[in-house]
Amino acid sequence: MAKYRVKTKSFLGNSVVEEGAVIDFDGIPGDNLEAIDEPAKEAEQAAEGIDAVSLERQQAAAKGVADLPPVEPDAPLV
Repeated sequence: MAKYRVKTKSFLGNSVVEEGAVIDFDGIPGDNLEAIDEPAKEAEQAAEGIDAVSLERQQAAAKGVADLPPVEPDAPLV
């Protein structure tokens, strides 16, 4: 399992983890975790790819929403 140092007090695995703690974590690491070992560094790289794909999808969805006509305030709900 990947090892991380917690950068800021965080809520992980249903508990509060203090800044500076070293933890084992098998989820997608966020900015609050610093990779300590090779599995953690690999997970960070994978998370960056996930973030890029997510951003692309969000931008595509936003473009689709921008193409919709505005909703009239008094229009009935369908």
